[in-house]
Amino acid sequence: MGDTLEDDSLSEAWPKEFSELKELEKILRCNICKEFMKTALITGCSHLFCSYCIRHSIQYRNQCPECSSELYDNQLRPERTLDEVIRIFTNVKKKLLKRLQISYAACPTPDTGDEECKPVPGKVLS
Repeated sequence: MGDTLEDDSLSEAWPKEFSELKELEKILRCNICKEFMKTALITGCSHLFCSYCIRHSIQYRNQCPECSSELYDNQLRPERTLDEVIRIFTNVKKKLLKRLQISYAACPTPDTGDEECKPVPGKVLS
């Protein structure tokens, strides 16, 4: 599992069976800065960005970076529920990846060509 837990870039650490969490993580990231959205805003065309990123973007071009629709500051609305979802997801991500790293630690090395290693539910090494 390649990434460190402190790495905030899109996690390659998610095992294949958690591909939905990797997809969710991608959705929760700003398409401008690629970080988890901070103070998420929704545009009139329903795209989501960090407040700073989208406000900075429309200072130079009054277009949505996603779809090029005309966009002005007065069309931006806060997405407080999404901010809370992101906060919870980032906390759970750290805990879950740590638990997965511990579970996968008991697996044989991937170079052996053995069957793919899957953690045993509830079995956590200390």
